[in-house]
Amino acid sequence: MTAPTDPLGRPLRVIFDLRWTADDIAGISRFSVELAKALAARPEVELTVLVCRDDQTDLVPGVAKLRVHDPRDPGQALAEARLPRLLNRLEPDVVYCPVFYMGSWGRRYQAIFTIHDMIPFHFPKPPSDLSLGARIGWRALYATTLPMRWMLRQADRVATVSQTARAEIEGRLVSGDLAVIPNGVEQLEPAPPADHSGSDDIVYMGVFSQHKNVETLIRALPQLARVRLRLLSRIDPGRRAELTAVAHEAGVGDRIIFHDGVSDQEYADLLAQARCLVTASRLEGFGLPIVEAQQRGVPVVCSDIPIFHEVTGEVATFFDPSDPADCARAIDEAADPELSLRHSTDGLANAARYTWPRAAEAALELFRAAI
Repeated sequence: MTAPTDPLGRPLRVIFDLRWTADDIAGISRFSVELAKALAARPEVELTVLVCRDDQTDLVPGVAKLRVHDPRDPGQALAEARLPRLLNRLEPDVVYCPVFYMGSWGRRYQAIFTIHDMIPFHFPKPPSDLSLGARIGWRALYATTLPMRWMLRQADRVATVSQTARAEIEGRLVSGDLAVIPNGVEQLEPAPPADHSGSDDIVYMGVFSQHKNVETLIRALPQLARVRLRLLSRIDPGRRAELTAVAHEAGVGDRIIFHDGVSDQEYADLLAQARCLVTASRLEGFGLPIVEAQQRGVPVVCSDIPIFHEVTGEVATFFDPSDPADCARAIDEAADPELSLRHSTDGLANAARYTWPRAAEAALELFRAAI
């Protein structure tokens, strides 16, 4: 039996914009899909998802789908402007967008947008896979905060994904209260705590953008005999060539392994065999791979930045991301059996804080407050 949502006396009608989901389900795409699934599982929610590609139609089973245009296509700007009129016919209470761009004029519902971080304002170099026109648009969008502030003002409420991101964004991009909908991890069979110190493999999961600072991980290797760095994510040829050159310059070309994408099972297996998960990122909105590693009982070695202190629950070995020698020191410390087992045990407890049902509860609290 469907549970009513007080004070409406009926299920909350929510439209979730899944059109920004990429075919590689990671990062914001992972956040979008898993949050949508968790909302779909709530009996007090009547969920419809917006899609624009065939591969998106099966991402959230058992809910209504509405296929519309691709919002990333500049030729569809007029269609995006007209989108609220189409959505009004479905009489939603809330339309949730996991990013910050969606047509909103003329709507008869509450619109909620999301900004995950301020990384592009600090590191404005566009992704290398964008077209020339898209790169120009990227530069224009992030040259000042004015365009983003205007876009976010089109929403009734705005959310982000961590308290650290909230502290940075609030007042700079959003003048009102900024809600937090945290990330989660898929609930797996609990992994037993384990000593990972005997492994010579360290793993990195994430994109290869400028702020991720993968070069520091590579430049730490000369001070770490036998240690191999496994780069798990997909990487474009140009960026791979850049990192390969850094590795050869450092004399560790034979100790860098590009996996260029892995399945969820491969990811789990590689984590299980690793000494630690590593990241030298200079700035993050959250840092989901950290929690994914902790959930599997794998120690974390990461940058000494505020967001990682929040997300790890202080269960990590921290280092200065600008100093390869300090990075090497932290990775070497992870080879201590006592520390490894303690971080495995405590990391499992910390990761239990981050579940998609809890994220869905935070989202529902925001939706109810908005209406």
